[in-house]
Amino acid sequence: EQSGPDAGFSSLFLNRWCILTPPDDADAGAVQRLRAFWEAMGAIVEVMTPQHHDLVLAITSHLPHLIAYNIVGTADVVFVDAPCTGSGTWRRRPEDAWRLKPEDVDRMHSLQTAILARAAKLVKPGGRLVYVTCSMLRVENEATVDAFEEDHPGFEPVAIIEALSSDAITDAGRARFGALAQGHRLRMSPASSDTDGFFAAVYERAR
Repeated sequence: EQSGPDAGFSSLFLNRWCILTPPDDADAGAVQRLRAFWEAMGAIVEVMTPQHHDLVLAITSHLPHLIAYNIVGTADVVFVDAPCTGSGTWRRRPEDAWRLKPEDVDRMHSLQTAILARAAKLVKPGGRLVYVTCSMLRVENEATVDAFEEDHPGFEPVAIIEALSSDAITDAGRARFGALAQGHRLRMSPASSDTDGFFAAVYERAR
């Protein structure tokens, strides 16, 4: 969220929903003037009773939370394709490197740590958690999973070569990834694999 004069612009409310919930004894003229005010700014206005508002918002806001709580600890695999700086693509987009600020990296690390912790809650005992970025930066990769491992002793590292024991992967592919891996962590780069930069780490929930 942003606030202050710098965050204001002429189309701020264009095609945005505005819900008015006047009480039963509200002046109809006042409600109409308020509706016209928001419509003049481009908003889509809906007028409803407070009771109907609570019913609608209970469905659209609370239901996703109920679903989330009910899938905690049930997933066989949770794949976290984490938001990152995208530094693994710099060989194709070198101009992005000049736009990156130190605070951007710190912000991403904090976000990744939080996302990984939340994702871990969805994994059932015996299930696996996979963390992936397209970053080359250690603070987004090793530092993030180091923090996760320290805070989540119930998740055990799974060697990349073990995680690749699937008929969907060829022997040559398994051998190639195994050569690039360091235990349960995998790094790929233009230098090592002639690809963009990627990082992955695999865990299994023991309890």
